[in-house]
Amino acid sequence: DGDGQSNHQEWRTKTDPRDANSRFQIASTDQTPEAFTIRWQAQDGVTYRILYSTDLNNWQELPNSTRTGSGSTLSHTDTDITNHPRKFYKLEIVE
Repeated sequence: DGDGQSNHQEWRTKTDPRDANSRFQIASTDQTPEAFTIRWQAQDGVTYRILYSTDLNNWQELPNSTRTGSGSTLSHTDTDITNHPRKFYKLEIVE
């Protein structure tokens, strides 16, 4: 479908391999001085978690970030950004 994800990846994420608009990705982010929020479209029954890194080499799970989708938008807010002002985030499937 031209979205850059293999059929296997789309099978794992329960997205539609025939629809380029159906893909696994972070939908939006929002930052305030106190927090950073990540939102994504969650597929029913798929479990997700958010990892972060301060150096792109070492990744850790954000505390309490594991969520199971129910076919709607999910989000997680990281409130520990004052201790680590520079963070990189990634969303992954938990199998």
